[in-house]
Amino acid sequence: APLQIDLQTQGLAVWRELGDKRGIAEALNNLGVTTRDRGDRVRGKALVEESLALFRELSDRRGVAYALNNLAEFVRDDGDHARARALFEESVPLFEGIEDWRGLSHALDNLGGILTTQGEFGRAEALYGRSLQLAEDLGDTHAIATALRSLGSVAHQRRDHARARSLYEDS
Repeated sequence: APLQIDLQTQGLAVWRELGDKRGIAEALNNLGVTTRDRGDRVRGKALVEESLALFRELSDRRGVAYALNNLAEFVRDDGDHARARALFEESVPLFEGIEDWRGLSHALDNLGGILTTQGEFGRAEALYGRSLQLAEDLGDTHAIATALRSLGSVAHQRRDHARARSLYEDS
């Protein structure tokens, strides 16, 4: 919503006024995603890239992991699967290192999507399975549904239509 962007823009201005780099980085990352969701992909991507640079400067592993994942989604949607894969692959060990299981579940599902697109079905299925296990451990029904859908897409690609249907129905 336009109000959300206005509020996030105001928040970013406050963080800049305070000179709080971590606050600025978080605000840029959030504003980048919201800006993308409102239709301005170019500006959204630039904001997330700026966020990533700040998080790297701060050696903030959590911030870097989330910004990498968000940037990878932009890059993937731009059709650059090789770069998206590299960004997702960089985010995975960061999420593991900080024990952010929700973030890891999401990153694994995203990376699995790239591998599925690249025809690496076995590896994608393994990542989706791990994502599903994490989601189940967290009780995150949205992430469970996403992982099941992703597993269904691999089954579909492998022409195992009965399994695909079952996974899609479970999702």
